[in-house]
Parts: sequence; structure tokens; C-alpha cells
Amino acid sequence: MPNQFTKYTGTVTGQVGSLITALDAALVTGQGWGKIAGTNVASYRAPAGTRLYLYVDDTGATGSSGLTPVMESRVTGYETVASVGPIVGTNPFPAYLQNAGGNWLTSVAVRKSASANSTTRSYIIYADARTVYMFIQSGDVAGTYLGWMFGEFYSLVLGDQWNSMLMARNGDGNASETYEQTHRIITTLGAMTGHFVARSYLGLPGVNGSTNVGKHGDLAKAAGTYVLGSGGLAYPNAADAGLYLSPVWVHEPSPLAIRGRLRGFWQVCHGLGGFNDGDTFGGVGDLAGKSFIIVKPSAGSGLYCIETSATLETN
Repeated sequence: MPNQFTKYTGTVTGQVGSLITALDAALVTGQGWGKIAGTNVASYRAPAGTRLYLYVDDTGATGSSGLTPVMESRVTGYETVASVGPIVGTNPFPAYLQNAGGNWLTSVAVRKSASANSTTRSYIIYADARTVYMFIQSGDVAGTYLGWMFGEFYSLVLGDQWNSMLMARNGDGNASETYEQTHRIITTLGAMTGHFVARSYLGLPGVNGSTNVGKHGDLAKAAGTYVLGSGGLAYPNAADAGLYLSPVWVHEPSPLAIRGRLRGFWQVCHGLGGFNDGDTFGGVGDLAGKSFIIVKPSAGSGLYCIETSATLETN
């Protein structure tokens, strides 16, 4: 299969099952991902690459906070899944109680809607046979996308079998953008809430498996801000009329190591004011042959940039 994302659009609601319907259309029907189905729960497995499992609980189940957040779904990565409803799997990421900022024991959250009803909320999915990114206009802030991702990232580890990542909201039952994590990078090479990799670069299982990681880009050009696409560098750059991008790097905080890069997900090193939702552009120089699209705005008044050409990095 080509190393290129396919774009899917549609709507979700704040009702049970709507996220699974959207993922079925993009991943199963559109990309050939495997699925183990239950009642408003499902497990998805990519057809290529690392091939670890995404478990989705779209039942509106009560979290440890005591809330019943129908507007949100629980998502967890697993190394293996035998069945769902209830989930039977091995080595979840995040592991038990590892997501300290969350209200569930072994998961992070995807916010579908600001209301627990049939009001439709637009989404965009970019997916291939290894990785999926999803952006939802939940209605919490008009016209703003909340993002999450699951799947393979490009690893710097030779023969890496565990370079599968889950990145999503670290808590539930709250409209605040501070719960969102996909639109953020970090100013120091520490862990970030809501960012989990199946195993560290050492490949150790069990309690040393699920690893809380972080991601970083080019903070100098972005005037030190942690929100993607809200930087200080004017667009276009005054000296050469250029548009500057940075890879988004995945790092492990302890022991400190650069693990790899997100596939097809880039930092725009300029402020969001120079861009419109859906703007497209091509790369030059080191990025010649690549094409990109803007998804704007993100939570926190930034933007996302997705690589759309058949040039995605793949191990």
C-alpha cells in the first residue's frame, strides 16, 4: 500500500457508538484494518507495520471521577486483544493508573461533542495502513478541532517492534482545551500527559512496558510556545518569503532518548494568522516532493499540519 494518508470526513455525536461508526468507515471499510466488535466497543488492528491494537469503549461508561461522560469515548492501546466487551488483552498503554491526569484507570479520552445528544459534529480523519489521526469540531469552541492519534510512528530504533503510540485527552468530563494534548509540544524533554508508547526503546514488557513519552519540535522559531502553529516567526519569513516546518519528535524522558518522529504530522513554525483551514502547499529543498494541508484551528488557538503526499516515513 502507498505510504500516504487517505482523508475521510463525516460527523459524530455525543451519543454512544458514534465514534466507532466513524472509525469503521475510515479504518475498516476504507483501509482494511481488522476489527473485533462488541456492543459500542471495538478493537482495531492496522494491516501493516507494528500492528498493535486500539481499543475503543464508546459506551459512555462511568469513570473513576463518578461522571458518565457520554460525550467522550475511552481509548487504550494493547499489545494483544482476544475479545472485547469486556476487554481481554495484554499490556495496555497507558498501563493501570499510569494516566495520572485521567479519571479512568487504563485509558485516555476522545471528546466527541459538547452535548450528549444527536447534534452532529464534523470530523476529519487522516489514516493509512499504520496510523490514524482524527480531528473533531466538538462544539466546545466554535470551529475548533480537538485531535487525537493512534498507531505507528517512525522509529530511530533498528527493528523496533513497539513503536505504536496513543495520544489523546488525559481527562474526561471537562470542556477545557487544557485536557487536549495532540496540539502541544513541550519546552523540555519530559513526559506529557496523554502520550503513551507500548514499550520503551529497550523493548521490555510488563511493568516496564507502557511508557509515558513526550514530543517536541522547533521551539526557537515558535518563540518558545508549546502550541503547534502559534509561533512568533512571521509568515512568510521576511528574508526569503519561506514557510518553515519542523518534524515533531517523540522522546522518552527516563532515560532520556529521542525515539523517533510522528508520521506525516508537522509543526508549522509560524503563527496561525497567515493560514486558513484547508490551505495546501508543497515543499521545497529538503521537503521537495512533499505536500501538506492545514487543519485550523486547534484547541489552544494553534493549527495542525498533515503531510498528504505519498512520502510518509515508514520503518
